[in-house]
Amino acid sequence: MALIGLIFVGRGAYGIVSSWKLVQTGVIAEGWIPAADRPDQSGDGLGQPIVYFTARNGQKISFIQRGYGAQPNKSHVKVFYYPSNPANTATVDDFNALWWWNIVFLFIGSCGLAIVLVVQLNTENNRS
Repeated sequence: MALIGLIFVGRGAYGIVSSWKLVQTGVIAEGWIPAADRPDQSGDGLGQPIVYFTARNGQKISFIQRGYGAQPNKSHVKVFYYPSNPANTATVDDFNALWWWNIVFLFIGSCGLAIVLVVQLNTENNRS
């Protein structure tokens, strides 16, 4: 259980640091989500729209934004990316996309570690 907690904490911390670095040092582009690709139009209910943007070098990029929680009718979004690899680093400027799942992993991992610690301390106290 402790190992799983550590893995979750590590994943959450890594994600938060990665998102923070992207927001601080990445390039910003204006992206758009065509009406047919918005969560309210696709009918899949997954909230994973296809986002399109043009990188600083002129390259046209499209990507599926997982964990996106923006308003369904929002057509223009801000996109963060690293110029060295825009297709694989692009992320919409949205709380859910940047932070939510990282916080969830960190929280679940911390709770798991706290439970392990309490059980361990309780077991040691019962032995004495």
